[in-house]
Amino acid sequence: MSDALTPTQSSKLQEAIQLYIRNRFVGIFQHKGDDDPVYIGSGVTVQIGEKIFIATAAHNFQDVPSGGKFTLFSASSGKLLFNTAANLSEYGTRGTLDLAWLELDPTSAKEADLFGVPLDAIDPRHRFKKNGLYWITGFPWESSRMTQAQGVTDYNFPLLIYLTSPVTKGKAVASEVLLEYLPDAMTHSGPATMPHPRGMSGGAIWYVPAHELSGVWTPTRYQLTGVLIEYFKAPHYKTKGLKMQVWLEFLLDDRPDLREYIEPVLKQT
Repeated sequence: MSDALTPTQSSKLQEAIQLYIRNRFVGIFQHKGDDDPVYIGSGVTVQIGEKIFIATAAHNFQDVPSGGKFTLFSASSGKLLFNTAANLSEYGTRGTLDLAWLELDPTSAKEADLFGVPLDAIDPRHRFKKNGLYWITGFPWESSRMTQAQGVTDYNFPLLIYLTSPVTKGKAVASEVLLEYLPDAMTHSGPATMPHPRGMSGGAIWYVPAHELSGVWTPTRYQLTGVLIEYFKAPHYKTKGLKMQVWLEFLLDDRPDLREYIEPVLKQT
């Protein structure tokens, strides 16, 4: 008996995966005053107890200290989201921790059909495998489309789910991971040129396990392992992320009321 999925199984599995990710993903607009957005960032939502938090990169809010504003929206419904608390760290200032957390208003999350990745689907100290496969997910600004009608500007941001593997040369810091972002990729529609990674920051890194023979979608096997914080070119683009351990410890420092939920996850080996 072959372990390979049938085309129908594979298609249904991909649809389930994409829906799962979209329902736990947000976009972040940065505005200068009331003008059109000047930047978009990405974020992944995490369920902790009865609360939903956004894990993202702090530099997605870099214009806030100079009077900039930000707007949150759901990747699945496009509806606006509102936060009730946040720590935007040092807004991504060089040399500081480039991570942020935002607690979402539960009503806005519910109205947007937004969920959070459960803690048992997070591998905080994931050992990135040399030949392992991973998804990085986010909103590349280059893929955005703008339309105008009756004086209203509307933006459409396709969510990118890109299959990749760790960079094999060099050695990353223990809390970091480097992942390839090659210029060309194969999609369901055939060969494609990948968009510039600007906008992917704050997006998620997911471990992709070998598929079960049955093709049954088991979310907790596709574990959330990190948050993207940077990209650089050498010679093609590569992305850098921080492990979820770093974000969970950052959140716990601010929110000791979440200790009963977070500490057991951090103690995983």
